Amino acid sequence: MAGARRAWTVKFCLLLIVSLLKVSDGEVYSNVAVGKPAKQTNTKWGAGAGRAVDGNRSPSYPSGSCTHTSKKPDRWWVVDLMGLYKIQSVAIVNRNLNDFRLADFSVYISKMNPLPIPKTDGSLIGEICFNHTGAVPASGPHTFYCNEITTGRFVYLHRPTKEYLTICEFEVMGIQIKNEKDQYTLEAGRKSVYSPFHSEVMHMGTKTSCATMCISREENLSTIIQFQESTGLCECILKSSFTMQPTDFVNDSGWTLMMSTNN
Repeated sequence: MAGARRAWTVKFCLLLIVSLLKVSDGEVYSNVAVGKPAKQTNTKWGAGAGRAVDGNRSPSYPSGSCTHTSKKPDRWWVVDLMGLYKIQSVAIVNRNLNDFRLADFSVYISKMNPLPIPKTDGSLIGEICFNHTGAVPASGPHTFYCNEITTGRFVYLHRPTKEYLTICEFEVMGIQIKNEKDQYTLEAGRKSVYSPFHSEVMHMGTKTSCATMCISREENLSTIIQFQESTGLCECILKSSFTMQPTDFVNDSGWTLMMSTNN
């Protein structure tokens, strides 16, 4: 009896591992969203965006692991994977009650910070992963495959109708792309607080124009300025948004640290 029980336990553990890892063309896709920075349109009843990537698959809203926004048009939720990933699919856990609060939406993947969502001209940036009509079935996780494997850093869900938006867990199945210049790499064993949610990204021609623009926009704030030669991207990071030191920001070889001002 004890041997049979141990065999069943081993089988269950193997099935659990397989459910967390997806294999495609010899590559293993795993959830790369857990614990990453997340943001949503707004927050109601203390149900913040980070709840959707806390690793808790509970479908019960009272458990305190589901997000919630207000009831207005253009509800959205976005996660910053803090690196470039090949993304195959997403797995979503919906509420076991009021499942209509996660319905009629699209999921996009973008290399660039997509905020604001939508843009002032009504457009959405990035590649479409999939569209979903109707409500996601209660509980889960339910897997949705992208139309094709897509490379990106930000994954966001957009619900255009005037409704609430609730997500209990949002898993992104991806593989990190190595040695990309426009990638931010986390150092092993070190947690970074860096995220472009706290910065402004622009296309500028030179390092000088990048520095000038950042200083003029944030002249009364401590600002870290970075410029990427290969793409012309200029990033103004509000250092005053954090209690950490500048060394806690993660930089990769594609970016040049222009200057740090302390006004």
